[in-house]
Amino acid sequence: MSEDKPGTGLPGNLPSAVIREKREFSLIWVVPIVAVIIAAGLVYKAVSEKGPVVTITFDSASGLEAGKTKIRYKDVDIGEVSEIRVSEDLNRVVVTANFGKGATRYLTEKTRFWIVKPRVSGGAVSGLGTLLSGSYIAIDPGTEGPPQLAFEGLEVPPVVMSDKPGRHFRLRTSKMGSLEMGSPVYFQGIKVGQVVGYELAKHEDIIDIRVFIESPHDRRVLETTRFWFSSGVDVDLDADGMRINTPSFVSFLIGGLVFANPGNQPRGEAAGEDALFQLFDTYEEAMAKTYTQRNYYILKFDQSVRGLDVGAPVEFRGFVIGEVVEISIEADWDTGKIIMPVKIAIEPERTAKLADEKKAPENSLEILVKKGLRAQLNIGSIVSGKLYVALDFFPHAAPVTLEETGGLPELPTIPSSMDQLSRNLNAFLNKIEKLPLNEIGDAALSTIRSIERTSDSVNDVVSSDEITSAVANLNKSLADIRRLAEQLEKDLPETLDQVSGKAVDTLDDIRKTAAPDSAVIFELRRTLKEFAKAAQSIRALADHLERHPESLLQGKGNNE
Repeated sequence: MSEDKPGTGLPGNLPSAVIREKREFSLIWVVPIVAVIIAAGLVYKAVSEKGPVVTITFDSASGLEAGKTKIRYKDVDIGEVSEIRVSEDLNRVVVTANFGKGATRYLTEKTRFWIVKPRVSGGAVSGLGTLLSGSYIAIDPGTEGPPQLAFEGLEVPPVVMSDKPGRHFRLRTSKMGSLEMGSPVYFQGIKVGQVVGYELAKHEDIIDIRVFIESPHDRRVLETTRFWFSSGVDVDLDADGMRINTPSFVSFLIGGLVFANPGNQPRGEAAGEDALFQLFDTYEEAMAKTYTQRNYYILKFDQSVRGLDVGAPVEFRGFVIGEVVEISIEADWDTGKIIMPVKIAIEPERTAKLADEKKAPENSLEILVKKGLRAQLNIGSIVSGKLYVALDFFPHAAPVTLEETGGLPELPTIPSSMDQLSRNLNAFLNKIEKLPLNEIGDAALSTIRSIERTSDSVNDVVSSDEITSAVANLNKSLADIRRLAEQLEKDLPETLDQVSGKAVDTLDDIRKTAAPDSAVIFELRRTLKEFAKAAQSIRALADHLERHPESLLQGKGNNE
């Protein structure tokens, strides 16, 4: 019987275990280690190649799909839409897009995004390729400005890319006309730019239009350059006849702008980026010389100002010297009349030559008014009925005193020629109304009736048998006279010859008879002597009878 080892409870002859540290590598760990290495490599590659994640906000996500829609630049995929969600206020759509490594350098505040899809705008069709391939997001990268990862997407594609050489300019106007995004800008008939944007100016009822002029034509835009609308057809009627100016067909349909440098002014320096210009309505307004000095005057008319607009010209004998700046209405309670005050601005620089030739006195305006300077409204166009203010001298105008209204000189006015004609016509009509037209009409009617009765009587006389017979006899006499005239036409030459011969013979006989020694003259003288004696006897008898009239009864004896 064996003995147990004290304290172990085990038989004393059993062997004891020996613990040894195993140093050999097991092949079973190769697979997980390789997997970890591959995973780490993939993670490193994914992290090292991962680009920035940006968010783009649009009004709608039309045509966009998460995981499918690409972001392209020049038809090259540089990103992909990973998520599309609605904004917290439910008004817009937020698109999350992943970009590749190195994209951060062109994601700045100048970067622009927009959705490319079929569009018709500005007379051009774009995005037709997306009908088959589907919509995508286009990017116009910007390298200037601080980095940015949140963007507001454009609803309309930009007209000009940021990498296109040229410059932007701003035009200020009160109307858009037919302009829209992409409308062309012309210089001497060549398209050199286009409209790239517009917006309402802050705190003003005017519009700022942004245009882009391509290089090298942008160097033609100077500080003195003028821009104007080129849409529509411009018809100009002057002393040389009618001229019709038409823009290009595209500009005629969708509108456009034109710029030029006026030749009547010194050329300025080249305009800088975002330089501001005024946009004129027509070429004439754009090329008109501008003036800085203005003197204001008040004109008061007591006639209608229909047809007179703000901006209407003020002319002196056809020469434009200013324009109308304000038209109002007021009551003159002293005379009980309604007055139409018109405020005009006269530009003294237009008449600078007058001041250069002779220095005007301080009271020159008062002198001119005393000499008959007056203002009146004239019709500028019979077709449109537009009025303008005409200044001229009227020596026979009633004298007036130069006054001030609201701190401005008040120029005297006279009625226009048409207004004077209208007043004279009204006065004539008033005189006509005062005439006894009823009595005149009754008298005229009575006269007409008398004439009618006389006419009836004349008709009766004319249609009587006596008149008919007389007319017949007259016709017969006229026939006889016609025959006699024909006979005389035949026999008159021969008869005249005979009469002429006899007249010559008769004149010879008369000459012989009237000779001083002819018997006829002798007898005539003797007879005249006898007549003289008889006349003396008669005169003596008359004298005797005048003294002794009783001798007619008593005889001559007692009275001798």
